[in-house]
Amino acid sequence: MLGKKTKTTNETIKNYVYNILKDSIINARLIPGAQVSEQELADKLEVSRTPVREALIHLHQEELVEIIPQKGTYISKINEQSVEESRYMREILEVEITKLAAEVFPESYLFLLEENLHSQELYLKQKNYEKLFQYDNDFHRIIYEGSNKMRIWESIQNISGQLNRVRIMGLTLDSEEIWNLVYTEHKEIFNKIKNHEKEGLSEILIRHLERGKTHIKTIKEQYAEYF
Repeated sequence: MLGKKTKTTNETIKNYVYNILKDSIINARLIPGAQVSEQELADKLEVSRTPVREALIHLHQEELVEIIPQKGTYISKINEQSVEESRYMREILEVEITKLAAEVFPESYLFLLEENLHSQELYLKQKNYEKLFQYDNDFHRIIYEGSNKMRIWESIQNISGQLNRVRIMGLTLDSEEIWNLVYTEHKEIFNKIKNHEKEGLSEILIRHLERGKTHIKTIKEQYAEYF
């Protein structure tokens, strides 16, 4: 089942299709191992096959889709090595960037982080885990942007399709207890940045970002066929 998304005014059809398909894969609406058809996707999205084909090629480059000549196109299964490499790279870079944020961080971005935390609290109460995942990602993006490191964020996102899929699947399965921990850690990170406290920041971030290892175990126990 594909996700729902309204095409924005400046969004090309190619990007619109790509964003819907990627979101559907990340949120496991299109499950690992499932075969997909260009024509069926085009019909559901009410577009021609060309933007669908282009989107699938893009997703193949991100290791989210497997294209097998003479056989078909499939949603990639979870690759543990890819997940771990993406997680490791993000951990190494994000620890250092967040330390920079704790030294100097614009007030306008502190405000954005605070607003983001308010939204997280709201969706936590509503148990809306899909929205929480969006605000979780956005929380970290704001730190990169406020530290003038957006190119690094974008580079990480380009190789993190497999990681993000595991993150949201794991967080959804573990649900409320884990999301409470995530929210608490976000508040701790925010306070460290706000108060210019670098001490203990690395430990919080490493604990926060290494949770993906637990997600793999949880998903494997319940959905071994996804691997």
